[in-house]
Amino acid sequence: MTVLSAKPEFDETGRLTKQAAECNMNKFIEYNMPGFKSATAIQSDKDGKVTGWITDFAFPADVLMKRYWKKELEPITMRANFVRYDQMKVPDVADRFFIPQNWSPTQHGCPHLSVAAMGYVKLEN
Repeated sequence: MTVLSAKPEFDETGRLTKQAAECNMNKFIEYNMPGFKSATAIQSDKDGKVTGWITDFAFPADVLMKRYWKKELEPITMRANFVRYDQMKVPDVADRFFIPQNWSPTQHGCPHLSVAAMGYVKLEN
């Protein structure tokens, strides 16, 4: 997760400017998020044909607020994006291909710099 310490500045493509990315970005890399919970469910029609899927997330408030140097949950609106990767095996190719499915489409190869394209998540008490 990344937090900007100043108002974001974007180029014409919606990507953070180089200066904004280098000077105003604080990265919090935590691959393990104690208290994080998720659940998924497949949606089917009445004939049993799969029509989609749903994912629910529960983020621990203390971990999110730490990024804003706060100790308790405060109402806040954050930019966010969620990515699901499908693995695809292609015949006669040793490597698998990962196909990203973004909640909010961002620039390929630099989703962390494409915050203008991300969606909004509103945290409330």
